Amino acid sequence: MSRFAPVVFALLCFASSRWLVLANPPSIGSDVHEHFWKLAVSHVDYGQTPYTSALPVEFPPLAWWQLRAVRELSGGPLDGSRDPIRLQALRDQYTVVFRRVMCVADAIAVLVFLAIVRRRRPAALALSLLVYTAATTLLGNVLYDRFDAGVLLLLLCWAYCWLRATGEHDPPLPWLVGAYGAVGLGVAYKVVPVLVLPFLLIADWRSKGRRRRLGTAAIALGVTLALPFAIQYVFSGPGTFYFMTYQGERGIEVGSTFATVMAIASLAGPPTALAITHGATDLTGPLTPAMKMTSSLALVALTGGLLIWLMRRPRREAHLAAYRAACLAVVAAVAVSNVFSPQYLIWALPLVLLIGLEFLGTGTRAHLVTAAVVLGIAALTTWVFPYHFYYFGDHTPLGLVPMDGRPLPPSPWPFIVLGLRNVIYAGLAGWLGYRLMVRPGRAALS
Repeated sequence: MSRFAPVVFALLCFASSRWLVLANPPSIGSDVHEHFWKLAVSHVDYGQTPYTSALPVEFPPLAWWQLRAVRELSGGPLDGSRDPIRLQALRDQYTVVFRRVMCVADAIAVLVFLAIVRRRRPAALALSLLVYTAATTLLGNVLYDRFDAGVLLLLLCWAYCWLRATGEHDPPLPWLVGAYGAVGLGVAYKVVPVLVLPFLLIADWRSKGRRRRLGTAAIALGVTLALPFAIQYVFSGPGTFYFMTYQGERGIEVGSTFATVMAIASLAGPPTALAITHGATDLTGPLTPAMKMTSSLALVALTGGLLIWLMRRPRREAHLAAYRAACLAVVAAVAVSNVFSPQYLIWALPLVLLIGLEFLGTGTRAHLVTAAVVLGIAALTTWVFPYHFYYFGDHTPLGLVPMDGRPLPPSPWPFIVLGLRNVIYAGLAGWLGYRLMVRPGRAALS
């Protein structure tokens, strides 16, 4: 029993932390309360067609279907009621149901995370779960009020199924279907898992069972990725793909690495200003076009470099190498993206822990250092959002975005903390990339 005591303790910590997160919804900055509710009501209660000019939706179909389903489950119809008390009660109920749905996704995700760790590095099970719990709890303000717990679940499901289908000439078909199905659902849900897809396809293209694997991939992706878009297209037409335009138009989000570069450059000359666009706070100035172009090129270079590395690996290692490279691609993409929202860390940091299991060996020191860095990144992020992101006059003088209408200049401290966070995160991603490509060391092969 003593062998399982640390894991049991870690599970109790996880359960306790989730109870606290559910019991303490954020008082400000909740997308569910402030944005998702309005979208769902516009369609369900007022009959507006999604993905049209009357009701533009910036999410892929599965995320939209979730918003609609939560509205159906969270109280009766408005029936034209404009009673503010009833409206507030229904909105509160909608928020409660949405958060509970994401809590279920989170609970399943941690079980999948444990299954992966147990398969790759069972000795690190308790420590990995404790760090996972602490990091995501620090991000509790966005944990259940965004879609990212669902993204995490789908990424972890992909990782587990892919590992079960790795290193076998003729793996059990359900695991291969599960891997591609999770990626397809992920892309139809929040796009991020699309970064994983080329690594899987290249690994299977290089395998001896190429036809079987790629045929399975085509069928699984057709059902989980193409079908949701086709169904929504029937109702909404070409506007179904509006989210691609929306995301492409986004500027340099204030938390991104390139916003840090712009803020530093502004000290020497090019001016910058804060602007609220696309539901986020961006940093704008003369350097914005160059920063967006650099971000796009960096993402292409990152993905292309990892794909070239994968192509150069021995065929017998291709599937395991694809798993490692795909995880790293998702993690590193956050550092080079023009948008670095705090909720991205909900799925990025657990992937950091999984990559670390591949290269840190059995020594405790390296795992503890990685744990400290991961927790530091989460803590710095939360210091800014929500606690020092908004400011209300003299009550929160270290705030970044004024909320009382006064044109006050932003405090430099949130920029400094975000810059420190970005340097640490980019350094961590770079170090993991170095270990992957140059010094892979002895990795777990179980």
